[in-house]
Amino acid sequence: MTNHTEARLAKEAEIAYSSLSMVTDYDCWHQTHQEVSVEMVLDNLRSNTEVANKIIYEVAKLIEKERPKSKSHFSLKDGLITQKENIPSSTKDKLRIFTDSY
Repeated sequence: MTNHTEARLAKEAEIAYSSLSMVTDYDCWHQTHQEVSVEMVLDNLRSNTEVANKIIYEVAKLIEKERPKSKSHFSLKDGLITQKENIPSSTKDKLRIFTDSY
């Protein structure tokens, strides 16, 4: 599994993106690990959910309320090629949330 599509779409929408991955079982690579059961995976998933919630809560407190000034947050600036007058108003309405600042 990759996050390639999500990361590209987030950048296109000028949204900062990060992923958090957590392991539910090790049997696919760990030679001495016991066989995996559904119960083991679900227990690990529940535990991971608790840890992930704590991580997200702490990270959310660190995020600035104002948009950072990095170029990643302005990736559409040079990506909009069509002249505004050539874009149908219905399309403008759909994209306004992303394009109004340009």
